[in-house]
Amino acid sequence: MKKQIRRGLAFFTAAALLGAAGCGEKPAENPKPAAGTFLFADYKDSFTGTGAIDSQGGRLDGSARTSKLELELAESYSLLGRGLFEIELISTADISSLDIQFVTEEDPVYTSFKEFSLPVEKTAEARSFSIDLSDTYGWLGRLKGLRISASGINEGEIRLRSFSVKEGGAHYLEGIQLSQPEVYLPSRERMAKKILFGPDGIIGSWRDQQNNLKFIGSANSGLFCTTGTPDAPLETVNYSGLKVENVDWSVFGYCSVAQVVRNPSTGTLIGVTHLERHYTVPGGGKPYTATLGLSISRDDGETWSFLGECISHDMTVGEKTEISRDIGNGAILMDDEYLYVYFVEVREENQAYGLGVSRIALDELYEATEKNEMPKAWKYKDGQWNEPGWEGEASNILPTGIVPNFMSLSYNTVLKKYLMVMCQSPYYSSNDGDILLMVSDDMLDWTQAKTQWLATGRNGEQYPTILGTGDSLQTETGSEFYIYWCSWYAFDEQGNSDWQLLWGSADYVRQKVTIPG
Repeated sequence: MKKQIRRGLAFFTAAALLGAAGCGEKPAENPKPAAGTFLFADYKDSFTGTGAIDSQGGRLDGSARTSKLELELAESYSLLGRGLFEIELISTADISSLDIQFVTEEDPVYTSFKEFSLPVEKTAEARSFSIDLSDTYGWLGRLKGLRISASGINEGEIRLRSFSVKEGGAHYLEGIQLSQPEVYLPSRERMAKKILFGPDGIIGSWRDQQNNLKFIGSANSGLFCTTGTPDAPLETVNYSGLKVENVDWSVFGYCSVAQVVRNPSTGTLIGVTHLERHYTVPGGGKPYTATLGLSISRDDGETWSFLGECISHDMTVGEKTEISRDIGNGAILMDDEYLYVYFVEVREENQAYGLGVSRIALDELYEATEKNEMPKAWKYKDGQWNEPGWEGEASNILPTGIVPNFMSLSYNTVLKKYLMVMCQSPYYSSNDGDILLMVSDDMLDWTQAKTQWLATGRNGEQYPTILGTGDSLQTETGSEFYIYWCSWYAFDEQGNSDWQLLWGSADYVRQKVTIPG
């Protein structure tokens, strides 16, 4: 930074100034830029690219086919709640936009997904141009670097003074404050607890007969159960690798229980169950078809017994076995009459396309499961509940372009709105997805929901679970709650998915959500 010397009065002589101790003014530095403002001149010795940076700032011109500057911040800068990006510049160039890519501390690789176009105009004096990035994929975490480029400059130049990251953004969720994501349980500690391949899905919870808070999920080719709190759900492991009883393993290659409902009259636990039929195809592939069913526990979660299936895709089970079709864990919501179960729909081309919902009458759910029988599930389509849960059709309740994988839902008593977190990604894959938060006025129509990315870092984020802090942890949240998910390195150096690498690297991460009253 240049120092600016304030001039003394003209009639002061040098001797007078020397003799008048303390009377003269000390040289003063230019004010430091406001927090979140970065001067291009500060990077004149550390930038890369075909552009230039000197003491006056950055310069992009037509000397290269694409004039480019890449800057790495000395310290990463938090983007939490800061969705407004601004560049101050002078432009005589014959272009109307700058192409900008960014990286974060959590996601340090430049990709075509983390980029945007900043509209600019010719201006003879320094002027600021800004854009709202609050709905931009990857704009979260801690900003670590920028890549600014201008293509097709035939005449003139762009002089870059500074760029700023400011609070605000029209697409940020109103009334919601998010902490920075933090690792709750590192991979080594998780494996030391004997949860070696998990949580392989979302987790469910209930209070046992002694009022202890229990959590359940999938791990080690079976179930794990822990005793803990919303702040530490995996605190004490009660068992890991427990098999669900009464499963025909000649039909199913996988069976897990996630979210749990207790029969208020008998105390029986009813667990929504994820099942997979595994197939072998020429070439060594191992596709599978996933369905949802129910399991019960009459000993407060010590053992579980499978009852049967009730929800499938709208494709015939047992056909098109050369493709994999996941369905999620069957995330739930409840009201006084029904249990609502949400599931992923998949087309024949092996592409998830939407989210469906089915419901089971609570009276029928409790009565049937006490008799070791299966209740009927009905899918929601075109405003009606007439489609059967098994192979029936369902309406897609998500906005176009959102591709769901595993998800978790909750009703928030402060906002009086519904929350959903899901694994989603611009490039669909169950292992390299990212975490998206949605808020909706309607539990059956999410097309107008507000959205915000929570995590786009590392190579993969999966299995998000909302955990409230009240009695209805799975389905209801208040002013404070947590979102937990698995964060892992999904691929090896050659870009191949590696199961051992995936689970060997998987940290259990969380983010705290606060909703001021």
